[in-house]
Amino acid sequence: MEARGAATLAAVAEHLAQREHNPNGLDQEQFASRVQWRQAILETTSTLTTLSERGGHSFI
Repeated sequence: MEARGAATLAAVAEHLAQREHNPNGLDQEQFASRVQWRQAILETTSTLTTLSERGGHSFI
């Protein structure tokens, strides 16, 4: 696998791992939707993944 492909795959794996992580323990019940909850998690996370830093929609 070329270096660019490996870097992309590593970024996706890192992003998926963060999607399952809720470092500040935000309660999903406090938000109108899962999307708002995930956005709040990303906003309060001190270290974002490479893909999260890019912004935009990411519902994976």
